[in-house]
Amino acid sequence: MNLPDVLRRNDRTLELVSGAAEPVDHKGPGGRWRAIRLAAGTRLRLRRADEFTAFKEFPRDPQWRLMRERDGGTVGLRVWLTRPDAAPSGAPLGAAELKPGEVERALAFDWPVEAAAGPFDLVLEQTGAPAAILSVGPLIDPRGKMRPLLRGKGVEVGPGLSPWVRPSHGVDVEYVEEKPPHEWQDVYGKGKASMQGLTPEVLVRYRVGNAVTLA
Repeated sequence: MNLPDVLRRNDRTLELVSGAAEPVDHKGPGGRWRAIRLAAGTRLRLRRADEFTAFKEFPRDPQWRLMRERDGGTVGLRVWLTRPDAAPSGAPLGAAELKPGEVERALAFDWPVEAAAGPFDLVLEQTGAPAAILSVGPLIDPRGKMRPLLRGKGVEVGPGLSPWVRPSHGVDVEYVEEKPPHEWQDVYGKGKASMQGLTPEVLVRYRVGNAVTLA
């Protein structure tokens, strides 16, 4: 799943319980990675994680990798599965630790049978002294080369709060979303932070509609 985007848009599903976290593009082993930076002692709660496609099949390897921001002491990450809003207890669902000299370690999940019985949250805790990097996948922009080629009038479907195509000279774009702007606060995030990147010029181009029919 794309934790950096969830964090970037201040999504209502993600609660920063303590510490500090921010989305980053991290240069690490094998290239650049989509990731989040977790300060020492940071704890995050991913509410109703059972609703995310990435966890519906209970993958043992969620493609999360613990990395270092820089050389230093031991950094670690623990993930608990809890019932909604319950406090973490018992053995963690998964854990990873990097000792001095180690640069990367995969995080494996040992799903309990009861995970399939109902809704659950995931609680993430950074246990090391220095900051840690949690990557969720390589940084790939397959559409990047297309942007300079866009010309004319068109529609971007489902841009959420981060349109990929922006109006410019020779580019006339409209956006189709299922909710009007005044409902976005509840749908996409908390407070005003979720709409900070949208200028009046962009907002006026949004249309409420269905992605299938484009009516």
